Amino acid sequence: MKPLEEHEINEIAENLHCGLKCFWNVKTNALIFMPNDENGYVEWEFWEEQTAQLIKEAKDFKEIEKPSSTDSFTMMEDFVATRVSDVILKKELENILSSKKPFGHFKQQIENSNLREEWFQFKNNWFKEWVQKQINQISHER
Repeated sequence: MKPLEEHEINEIAENLHCGLKCFWNVKTNALIFMPNDENGYVEWEFWEEQTAQLIKEAKDFKEIEKPSSTDSFTMMEDFVATRVSDVILKKELENILSSKKPFGHFKQQIENSNLREEWFQFKNNWFKEWVQKQINQISHER
């Protein structure tokens, strides 16, 4: 098994971030991205080919999981702790993280700050590291 290349890890991270499910064929490194059908709105006839491949090669495909809400919350905490130097903004973000609906309020505060681009870069790097950890774990299980 050859390791996934950086562009493949980026692709997985981006698709997970967009809410898709990711399946990795550990023998061929093929990637399949499928919609997450949490709400039952997916028109599966558009995904028949991918579904058939997943069923046919089920033993070779492993799902790369999206981060849990706890993991995503930890990511926001890490960003505030390591990247926010403005004392007032840092306190505001810490207060948001300890209040109701922290995800939406955090996003809104970041969108209205000068840290927007830095947050996106941090989040992208964090997602890539998340994907790499899962790939390493799956590879060691084999």
